Amino acid sequence: MARTLAVEESGAELRASIKALRAGRAKAEKALLKAPAPARAAASKELVEVSGALAARQLKAARELLAADSPVGPRAFKRNAAMWSLVGAHNSAAAAAVEAAYLRALAEAEPAYGDGRPYVWSNRWRNIRTELETAARDARNGREAKAARDLAELAGVLRATGDARDAADAAALDALTAAPESSAILVAAARVAHPSIKVRTPVAYADMAASLRSLVHALESGREDYLATAGFEADLRRAAVLVSSPRPSAADLALAAGLLEGATAWAGRGRVDAKRAAQVNLAAASAALARGDRTLAARHLVWAADGLEARRGELRSIGLSLRNRLLRALSA
Repeated sequence: MARTLAVEESGAELRASIKALRAGRAKAEKALLKAPAPARAAASKELVEVSGALAARQLKAARELLAADSPVGPRAFKRNAAMWSLVGAHNSAAAAAVEAAYLRALAEAEPAYGDGRPYVWSNRWRNIRTELETAARDARNGREAKAARDLAELAGVLRATGDARDAADAAALDALTAAPESSAILVAAARVAHPSIKVRTPVAYADMAASLRSLVHALESGREDYLATAGFEADLRRAAVLVSSPRPSAADLALAAGLLEGATAWAGRGRVDAKRAAQVNLAAASAALARGDRTLAARHLVWAADGLEARRGELRSIGLSLRNRLLRALSA
């Protein structure tokens, strides 16, 4: 299989490429954890791409490590080095698969929750500097959480332009989200390369009649529930991948525990059967992890994720029904 991979690098060049892609994947993983809801899809796509490229190169590196001209000498060392490369390939491929599944779930949302209204795309200018000054004021007045959310959103706007200078400014804003501080935000605002950014925004072509607003609100609420369910389903599958890795690092296990904790808090706020079942499985997964039983923990994480996948299917059916009712009302 490794022979068929479309990887041109070999030897030292291949090892350098793997090192660079590892750093890229670590950056993409951090961006995914920080991404606000509107930017989650773009962050997932970035992680899919870098993880897939890394997995291919790690597989080829494992093959080269076992070859006669391997840079590693003794046979036992070759096997050990190749095994670690294969473990890395497993982790990379699994991470790509989880986020690809999440992107497929997002692709299924619009057919179910689009309300049928015609939309046009409008170019709207956003004053980045002014919005950063507002975030600085929020931070100064004790609204750090709001400031952090706004900084993350603005970083996503800047990153989406594709400009290298905007990407550097986005990285600076990302660094500030951990501990928003007013003076630091103002410094960043003064340094942004492009104080105003043109953003393409979907705008409804015409407003809905008051009699139809309840259906629109139901669609909007359903969409939020669907996207949240898809997001936590992806988190749990990602946690399952991490704990079931042949050789997880301490950082991997800590990340899995954090994802489990976040999903547990979300499931605890719900009353539907899928969330209740998730609570049971997540409690069991947490207990298994505490005992060091990673195999059982992974099973419960997958079972919880499967339950959320089924719930996502229910929400999609509900959305399609609501959407059809709205379209019939519009055509009456």
